[in-house]
Amino acid sequence: MFYLFERRILINTTRKKLKKDKLSKLGGKLKDLLDELFLNPDTYLEQEIFPEYIKKSRWFSGKNKQITGYSIAKKSVIKVFKHDVILTLNTFKYADGDSETYTLFCACCSGPEANEIQNKHPKSIIFKFKIGTFEGIIYDALYNRNFQLFLLDLITSEKIHAFGDLIITGRKENDFNFVRSYKRLSSKVFKIEQSNTSVIYNNRYFLKIYRKVHTDVNPEVNINRVLTKQGFINTPAFLGAITINDVEEDNQTSLAVLQRFVPNKSDAWTLHLKEIKKYFDKILAKKNKKKPLLPELPDSIINRGFFKSHIKIKDLIGKKCFERVKLLGKRTAEMHLALSRESSDKKFTSKNFTLHDQQSIYKSLKVVISETIKAIKERKKSSSFVEKRLLNNILKSKIKILKYLKNLKTEKIPCLKIRNHGDYHLGQVLFNGKDFFIIDFEGEPGKTVREREIKQTVIKDIAGLCRSFQYCIFYTLYKSELYEKEDIPILEKWGAVWYEYVHRFFVSEYAMRLGNSKLLPNSEKHFFLLFDAFIIDKLFYEINYELNNRPDWAIIPLKGLEYFVKTEI
Repeated sequence: MFYLFERRILINTTRKKLKKDKLSKLGGKLKDLLDELFLNPDTYLEQEIFPEYIKKSRWFSGKNKQITGYSIAKKSVIKVFKHDVILTLNTFKYADGDSETYTLFCACCSGPEANEIQNKHPKSIIFKFKIGTFEGIIYDALYNRNFQLFLLDLITSEKIHAFGDLIITGRKENDFNFVRSYKRLSSKVFKIEQSNTSVIYNNRYFLKIYRKVHTDVNPEVNINRVLTKQGFINTPAFLGAITINDVEEDNQTSLAVLQRFVPNKSDAWTLHLKEIKKYFDKILAKKNKKKPLLPELPDSIINRGFFKSHIKIKDLIGKKCFERVKLLGKRTAEMHLALSRESSDKKFTSKNFTLHDQQSIYKSLKVVISETIKAIKERKKSSSFVEKRLLNNILKSKIKILKYLKNLKTEKIPCLKIRNHGDYHLGQVLFNGKDFFIIDFEGEPGKTVREREIKQTVIKDIAGLCRSFQYCIFYTLYKSELYEKEDIPILEKWGAVWYEYVHRFFVSEYAMRLGNSKLLPNSEKHFFLLFDAFIIDKLFYEINYELNNRPDWAIIPLKGLEYFVKTEI
């Protein structure tokens, strides 16, 4: 197993010993060495090192799946300022028949450079090796400054590079003028690890590199482009993108998107966790003096604002929280209005929401409920008493839920459908201390690109955000360990009050900003029918996900569904 970097031979001393005549035969020929490392399907790096590194990475989403196969679908040598970086597209196959492909860029170094990488970015190390007294590392090239500049230059210079049957293309927006001064340009990998890897340049530009790739343009690239084109300023401005064209397979894949960096203090999830804590602390403070009486819950979801609320709620929730929720509703509406204005791209033009769309939602609900109930039955044996009671309640509620939503199949709801966010929750919104910025338009991770591009009523996004408000409450009560066990029952009741008022503040401002737009139905009855359908869909999705990935978190959506059944059905 060999690798050549900067014209030095680095030999991986692995399970197989190299014969001297083989080493002598290969000499210093770059092509032969690369062929030995990457074109031989039995190489140790390909079959064991690469997949193990990917599986341990934060951005690998198949950790809880049964892997049945692994292969490098594509690989190519990229020349980066006279050095070599190896691009590999790594495909994992799973027992359920699904498969996923991940990008990995490999670089090699030794000496002081290797020491610096190991000290500053230990998680980037793919493999360490030693030959006598000579030591080196193979690492993730996204942590290499030269490669970071190479990717930016691809976009700003709109370059096209052909590497075998892979063509990598950079494209920038017409009005993006980048002042090139690479010597003074700072670049660093974003510290907060998510499902992708991001590089920040001069705290001005944000390059998101997609780790999991699809054989199509990532929805985020097009949505981000359209929002920027339509003048929606509360999202990072779209500056450009990098795509990979596979000539042999005749398909295109999004590799990265370049956006203007938005400095922020936190995301909306963290912000509202703090608000809920302040709210609960007020409840407990009043509890020690006199048991507070629960106010009546509001009925209308549209005509409900802070100043129409119960005076006790005004005090407990606070005007600042109300103003922020109101602003979030306004920004969400502006996002949807911007998406609905796009007329030049058929993938974005608005269409009438049809009875067929409603029936599809109902059928989808039946599927997700059935899948979740299957996961529940498998989980029940190892569940706690409380969790088992909640699981049993769900099994009993299936028929009630479907009966409650049966009008979806027959009662036509007049409104429009558009491209929307697709995976909208508080974690997808940044807060800079004054305003909100909506990010991450990739859509639901478990769906194909084509499925994510399906137009939908805006109520799906609204329900996703409102469900996120409730998730904050049950997370605080059951996972944060902030409160005593004996206080949980009373706080849960007051948490329901917070949710009912706050999500109405949000929807009320959203509807007001939308004005006479046909994106929402005219009647609250129709709004609630769709809203509740999407809330149920989200709840069952969360239950299924948590049972399969984080079983100890399943209590959060289970409590949410219990509340829904108790109050709505």
